[in-house]
Amino acid sequence: MLKLQLFRYEAALALHATNLLTRAFCARRVGIHDLPHSVAFFSGVEVDKAMRKDANSECKTPSNPLGMSAGYAIPQGETLSVYDALQKTGSNVFLEAKKPKKFSIYEFCGMYEK
Repeated sequence: MLKLQLFRYEAALALHATNLLTRAFCARRVGIHDLPHSVAFFSGVEVDKAMRKDANSECKTPSNPLGMSAGYAIPQGETLSVYDALQKTGSNVFLEAKKPKKFSIYEFCGMYEK
């Protein structure tokens, strides 16, 4: 169970990425060459320890009047957008994109400038 907790954010990011690749493949096959952001990623991937309708739901029922937190000590889960998943995994894709990089053809080719 510990390993599942360690990689929960990477798994959420992987779900976002596979959804993007699947939709891009299908869109390309039918001749659509541009994929809107609203369909490229899931609106949110829920990371939770229990199966429930919503990650933030307490699931109070007549047979479980205390709910999941008080009755079974199961904390609420979280819903991650693609940006949240990138932030939680420590990915700095957006930070790197904002930094201007100096391009050197010599460095690109593995040679040194004279």
